[in-house]
Amino acid sequence: MHADPSTTADGSAVHFELFSSSFCGACRQTRMALNRVLQLVPGSTLTEFDVAGDPRRAESLNIEHTPTTIIRDARGREVSRATGVPSLPQILVATARAREAEPSAAAS
Repeated sequence: MHADPSTTADGSAVHFELFSSSFCGACRQTRMALNRVLQLVPGSTLTEFDVAGDPRRAESLNIEHTPTTIIRDARGREVSRATGVPSLPQILVATARAREAEPSAAAS
Protein backbone atom coordinates (compact mmCIF):
# COMPACT_ATOMS: atom_id res chain seq x y z
CA MET A 1 0.00 0.00 0.00
CA HIS A 2 1.34 3.40 -0.93
CA ALA A 3 -0.74 5.72 1.21
CA ASP A 4 0.18 9.38 1.43
CA PRO A 5 0.15 10.20 5.16
CA SER A 6 -0.58 13.86 4.49
CA THR A 7 -3.93 12.91 2.95
CA THR A 8 -4.97 10.13 5.30
CA ALA A 9 -6.32 10.52 8.79
CA ASP A 10 -5.39 7.12 10.13
CA GLY A 11 -4.01 8.59 13.35
CA SER A 12 -0.62 6.90 12.98
CA ALA A 13 1.78 8.04 15.63
CA VAL A 14 4.68 8.00 13.19
CA HIS A 15 4.88 7.27 9.49
CA PHE A 16 8.05 6.13 7.73
CA GLU A 17 8.57 6.50 3.99
CA LEU A 18 11.37 4.38 2.57
CA PHE A 19 12.68 5.30 -0.86
CA SER A 20 14.52 2.30 -2.23
CA SER A 21 15.62 0.51 -5.35
CA SER A 22 15.47 -3.18 -6.16
CA PHE A 23 19.24 -3.61 -6.51
CA CYS A 24 20.11 -1.86 -3.24
CA GLY A 25 21.55 -4.04 -0.46
CA ALA A 26 21.50 -1.14 1.98
CA CYS A 27 17.77 -0.77 1.28
CA ARG A 28 17.18 -4.31 2.57
CA GLN A 29 19.07 -3.48 5.78
CA THR A 30 17.04 -0.29 6.22
CA ARG A 31 13.78 -2.16 5.62
CA MET A 32 14.73 -4.69 8.33
CA ALA A 33 15.52 -1.89 10.82
CA LEU A 34 12.26 -0.10 10.04
CA ASN A 35 10.27 -3.32 10.39
CA ARG A 36 11.83 -3.78 13.84
CA VAL A 37 10.71 -0.25 14.80
CA LEU A 38 7.19 -1.04 13.56
CA GLN A 39 7.14 -3.90 16.08
CA LEU A 40 8.36 -1.63 18.89
CA VAL A 41 6.25 1.47 18.21
CA PRO A 42 2.49 0.90 18.22
CA GLY A 43 0.62 2.87 15.59
CA SER A 44 3.63 3.43 13.36
CA THR A 45 3.37 2.70 9.64
CA LEU A 46 5.73 2.22 6.72
CA THR A 47 5.27 2.92 3.03
CA GLU A 48 8.00 1.95 0.58
CA PHE A 49 8.53 3.62 -2.78
CA ASP A 50 10.74 2.24 -5.54
CA VAL A 51 12.47 5.27 -7.03
CA ALA A 52 12.54 3.62 -10.47
CA GLY A 53 8.80 2.98 -10.30
CA ASP A 54 7.90 6.42 -8.98
CA PRO A 55 10.63 8.84 -10.12
CA ARG A 56 8.38 11.91 -9.95
CA ARG A 57 7.63 11.38 -6.26
CA ALA A 58 11.33 10.85 -5.54
CA GLU A 59 12.26 13.96 -7.49
CA SER A 60 9.58 16.08 -5.82
CA LEU A 61 11.00 15.13 -2.41
CA ASN A 62 14.64 15.66 -3.47
CA ILE A 63 15.55 12.00 -3.07
CA GLU A 64 19.06 11.66 -4.51
CA HIS A 65 20.23 8.36 -2.98
CA THR A 66 18.75 5.08 -1.85
CA PRO A 67 17.92 4.24 0.76
CA THR A 68 16.38 7.44 2.02
CA THR A 69 13.95 7.34 4.91
CA ILE A 70 11.58 10.19 5.72
CA ILE A 71 10.00 10.18 9.15
CA ARG A 72 6.66 12.01 9.45
CA ASP A 73 4.53 12.90 12.43
CA ALA A 74 0.83 12.03 12.71
CA ARG A 75 -0.10 15.08 10.62
CA GLY A 76 2.24 14.07 7.78
CA ARG A 77 4.90 16.70 8.46
CA GLU A 78 8.49 15.67 7.79
CA VAL A 79 10.32 15.54 11.11
CA SER A 80 13.53 13.80 10.07
CA ARG A 81 15.29 12.35 7.04
CA ALA A 82 18.05 9.76 6.82
CA THR A 83 20.12 8.80 3.81
CA GLY A 84 21.88 5.46 4.03
CA VAL A 85 21.26 2.77 6.62
CA PRO A 86 20.13 4.31 9.92
CA SER A 87 20.80 2.42 13.13
CA LEU A 88 17.92 1.27 15.30
CA PRO A 89 18.78 3.91 17.96
CA GLN A 90 18.81 6.65 15.30
CA ILE A 91 15.37 5.61 14.08
CA LEU A 92 14.01 5.46 17.63
CA VAL A 93 15.30 8.98 18.38
CA ALA A 94 13.64 10.28 15.19
CA THR A 95 10.46 8.44 16.21
CA ALA A 96 10.48 10.16 19.59
CA ARG A 97 10.98 13.51 17.85
CA ALA A 98 7.98 12.80 15.59
CA ARG A 99 5.83 11.95 18.59
CA GLU A 100 6.91 15.15 20.36
CA ALA A 101 5.82 17.11 17.28
CA GLU A 102 2.24 15.90 17.73
CA PRO A 103 -0.07 18.47 19.28
CA SER A 104 -1.27 17.61 22.75
CA ALA A 105 -4.93 16.81 23.29
CA ALA A 106 -5.25 19.89 25.51
CA ALA A 107 -4.12 22.17 22.69
CA SER A 108 -6.81 20.83 20.32
